[in-house]
Amino acid sequence: MKFSVLACILIFTLLSFAEEGKLCTVYNPCAQERQETGENVYETPYSTRRHGFYMDVSLTAAYSSFYGKFNYGKFNSVEKEYSGIGPATSFKFGFSPAPFAALYGNIDFEPTFDGTYKENGIKSSTVWGHKRTNKSSRFLAGPGATLFPIIDPESPFDGFFIGGSVGLVLSGAAEEFDEISLGLRLETGKLWRVSTNTMLGIVLHASVDDAIVDDAIEDHLENDLTIYSIGIGFKIARK
Repeated sequence: MKFSVLACILIFTLLSFAEEGKLCTVYNPCAQERQETGENVYETPYSTRRHGFYMDVSLTAAYSSFYGKFNYGKFNSVEKEYSGIGPATSFKFGFSPAPFAALYGNIDFEPTFDGTYKENGIKSSTVWGHKRTNKSSRFLAGPGATLFPIIDPESPFDGFFIGGSVGLVLSGAAEEFDEISLGLRLETGKLWRVSTNTMLGIVLHASVDDAIVDDAIEDHLENDLTIYSIGIGFKIARK
């Protein structure tokens, strides 16, 4: 469960940044903390960096891959692989406890169509005498956090973000893979503000899933099923 440990470390780190959100930093000129008047440090021109309701939606083109090694006897093992390309969507809803952090619940859906299935490196288009359905789907739901380390509108890096989420994953592919997994999704990119509360930009994401329940136990699954995907596309956020 190395992926679950990594996921917990990632989320804890981002939450730690969020806890420090009330302090001004070198990236935020609000360091002129008006202690003499007792004014709120957010009452600056940078207060347009909203810290309240947060939402973002991503639409990307993604490549997905499934891999597992199955044993059917002492000297008979089969490596099964599926890969395909399709659209991927991500919906996040939550809040920003500070201008440079967001906490949310995340829902991902990544289907692929007309992919490629292989057994021991050889393409296969049939299963039990009928044409194989070479499709896949991956659904993730769980909590996450995103960090916006630069919130100075004068900086060329304003709008850069990095984030991650963990969750339960339901997935299946090519009539051979049917798994419940723990998934980790990482993403980064750049957003540009198009209105007071709306940002639009690009996102690059990658995910890795570690099976926690193997429906293929009767098929003597030798190794945990490995599922990963990577994609690039557009993101719109309200912050």
